[in-house]
Amino acid sequence: MQIGAGILTGLVLIFWILNLKNVWQVNKELVANNDSQWVNLKNDLDTTLVDLKKQLNQLDKNKKETAAGDNLIADLIKKTGELASSTSEISTSSPIATTSPTVNQSNKNCPEYIDCMPTIGAARPCQIPVGCEGLTVIAY
Repeated sequence: MQIGAGILTGLVLIFWILNLKNVWQVNKELVANNDSQWVNLKNDLDTTLVDLKKQLNQLDKNKKETAAGDNLIADLIKKTGELASSTSEISTSSPIATTSPTVNQSNKNCPEYIDCMPTIGAARPCQIPVGCEGLTVIAY
C-alpha cells in the first residue's frame, strides 16, 4: 500500500513538473489580441475626448453670444427709456374714456344660472332672459 501511494505521488509530481513549462509560457496570439483591444479602446477614448473638447468650446462660444445678446437687449431697453423720457409730454387735457360697461342689476328676478344639460324628453329653453345678460350664466 505504501509503495502504491508513493508511486502515484511520484507520477503526479512528475506530470506537475512537466506541465509547469506550459503554464509559464505566454500565448502570443492572446497577447496580440489584448494589445489590439487596448489600442482600439485608447483610440475610442481619444476621439471621445476630442469631441467633448469641441462641444465645450461650442458651449463657451454660445454663452459669449448669449451674453452679448443680453447686453444688446439691456442697451435697447435703456435707450428706449431715455427716448421716452426725452420726448414731449402728451397733453392730458382731454381725458380718455375709461368707462366699463355697467351691468343692470336692477332686475332681481334674473336666475343665477340656466341649466342646459341634455335630458330625455322635451328640450329646455337655453336662452338668457332679456335684461339678465350680465347676471345669468348658462351651465352645460
